[in-house]
Amino acid sequence: MKDYTHDPDETKAHYFNTMIRFDRPRPIEWFYILGGLILAVRYFWFMDDAFVYFRYVDNLVLLKVGLVYNQGEYVEAFISPLWVVLLSLFRAAGINYLLITGLITFICFVTFSLMLVKINRQLSPPEATIINFPLAYLAFNYGVLSYFSSGLETPLVQVIAVTYALYILNPKSTILQILLAVSPLIRPELTLPFIICSLWAWVYYKKIPLKMISTAVFLGSFWIILRIYYYADLLPNVFYLKDIVDFKQGILYLHNTLAAYYFYVVVVVFSFLTIIKIKSLRPDMAKRLMMILTAVSVALYIVKIGGDSLHFRYLAFSFILATCAFSGILEVYHKTSFSSRYKKMVPALGVVIALLVLSFYPAQLDKHPLFHNVGCRHVDKIADAAFARKALRKFLSFDKWREKERNIFRILESSGQGDDAEFRYKGVIAGWRCSRNYTLLDMKVIHPGLTDAILARTEMKSVRPAHKVGLWPLAEDIVSIHKASDFVGRGMYRRAVEKGNSPEWVEKNLETIEVVERKIYNNHNFWENLKLAFTFPKRVKP
Repeated sequence: MKDYTHDPDETKAHYFNTMIRFDRPRPIEWFYILGGLILAVRYFWFMDDAFVYFRYVDNLVLLKVGLVYNQGEYVEAFISPLWVVLLSLFRAAGINYLLITGLITFICFVTFSLMLVKINRQLSPPEATIINFPLAYLAFNYGVLSYFSSGLETPLVQVIAVTYALYILNPKSTILQILLAVSPLIRPELTLPFIICSLWAWVYYKKIPLKMISTAVFLGSFWIILRIYYYADLLPNVFYLKDIVDFKQGILYLHNTLAAYYFYVVVVVFSFLTIIKIKSLRPDMAKRLMMILTAVSVALYIVKIGGDSLHFRYLAFSFILATCAFSGILEVYHKTSFSSRYKKMVPALGVVIALLVLSFYPAQLDKHPLFHNVGCRHVDKIADAAFARKALRKFLSFDKWREKERNIFRILESSGQGDDAEFRYKGVIAGWRCSRNYTLLDMKVIHPGLTDAILARTEMKSVRPAHKVGLWPLAEDIVSIHKASDFVGRGMYRRAVEKGNSPEWVEKNLETIEVVERKIYNNHNFWENLKLAFTFPKRVKP
């Protein structure tokens, strides 16, 4: 393989042509892609948290009360600004969330697969017999396929993981630089691989990726300024709920993913093949190692915060990017060891790999997820998508979504939106399930922790990652304060204390609550909000 890295005759045209050229999938790769699409449809689901995004977007696009969970309460209870923008564009076109999620599942999976084909071609010797292990391993992988749907930003995360691998191979590509610059807006922890890859380009290629860095700085600064102006905070609300240090639980979470898909075996096998073929692989070894290093950096952060309450989700980026590092190794081994021998058997090997991966599933399930009525249990405090897939099955129906659309328009009509009347809630309730809360767009909902700024900052024991025990009674207390108050806004909690209408924990934490209250009910005065953003209240202690 020719190494273009330091070729003095290299031109920008070479990199441009490399990126725009369509690498036609071989028949075995079409088998992976079509098989993966069928499985992605079979594993299609909505995660309960997705309905937080749906409520935000419908409040913005349909009810026109702003990018908020509850009207008049400015709390950023979502983690992915780019996902909000994408959903808003689709929603403004009048498409329901079932169809939106289905379209994105299809588009992202096909894009993901074709990018893996391109990576394989760049890391395989010329005229090689193609196996494409990463595509076979990922396109039939239950964890990966589950998160091409979910209603969350997960399909974008999985596509951007492959984009990072492509960037490491093609650091001068303007398209890839812009995509990486956008990645921190998909999930904030992707800032870490962005920094690492920027340094990689500077050190290895002796050139600072100015387009990438300047685009990222511009987009990041824009969002931070907007966040300060609109939400009076530097960080999203979810950060206060989920940012913990729990290495023990994080290691269990890491092992739960790697063991389920025999990733330890994959690493051993490919390490062995790399050692015996190191001469042939040497031109690209630095790039492969960079993919692994970047993947490990994000995995370490996930371990630090204790992982997630759902199998695989938070490790999707690291898992996929690390797998990309194995691309082309089987092709090199076959070409240098067997030449043209056994050429007809290679596709059969690909089918065997894909079907073997298809048989893998996590310990949380009592049988293969392809079956109906799969039993799901917690293992090491970790659940699986199968539980939500079963619990939210009612949302996987076009009839149900049509019913919800009609209900939304009834809410619009009853609120007088067509007459420019101010939208008003019918009442206030505490609601635990995000899916049910979404159906109550005409009600103010106090969600125990995820969307409420006071509860997110409350010190509570976590029964599992990002799930704190004891917040429900506090949510009910907040509902009572809202109901007893003659107004909603700044000073509401102090008035409740003065009137004796508040529980003891509110009185004890009143100073902290008032700081948070000023953030929630801010007046969009930038300079006041800037001061509030740099005001970090103590944790609420019930």
